Amino acid sequence: MQRVREHAAVPVAVGFGISTAEQVADVLTMADGAVVGSEVMKVVGEGNADGQLPARVEDAVARLHG
Repeated sequence: MQRVREHAAVPVAVGFGISTAEQVADVLTMADGAVVGSEVMKVVGEGNADGQLPARVEDAVARLHG
């Protein structure tokens, strides 16, 4: 991360396989953000038969942020 920060003048986010609150917390000790796309897509893949997809995505992201 230090090498990236030396060359980047923008906030830095880290992703790839982040799916637990512990992993998010670890990433946030060294980066400005954590990308949790895989976890969001897992929820989206469950479908929206109940009409609650936005709420379920929000809940999943909130659990990851702690």
